[in-house]
Amino acid sequence: MFVQNLDLQSGSRISAATASVAAGGDVSIHPLQSGLPSAINIDGSSRITTDTFGAGSAGNIILDATSVSLNNQSRVTAAEWANSQGGSILLENVSTLNLLNDSRITTEAVSGQGGNIDIRVSGPIL
Repeated sequence: MFVQNLDLQSGSRISAATASVAAGGDVSIHPLQSGLPSAINIDGSSRITTDTFGAGSAGNIILDATSVSLNNQSRVTAAEWANSQGGSILLENVSTLNLLNDSRITTEAVSGQGGNIDIRVSGPIL
């Protein structure tokens, strides 16, 4: 997805999942115009997720924005639920990262392997 500013509110979701041996899809969010300020705001229990419920690997999540903000129990999560491989999360080109009011960036594994979290922030993490 290419968008300069993305706002998810009130339980909104962007997700990709698999329940088979095939790999799940990735969720990639990049700025429409590289080099200009961009923002990803996730609020009000909204989520960006990739999941696997079968033998296939979960997809990865890439958030590429100068400002990333999660608020009010919002989540960015890549998870595995069935003895497979969880996806990884990459935040890149971020100048400001806000994780507020019980919001989280996580990878999860029930019985398989969880993915990695790679956060590249050049400024404050609040």
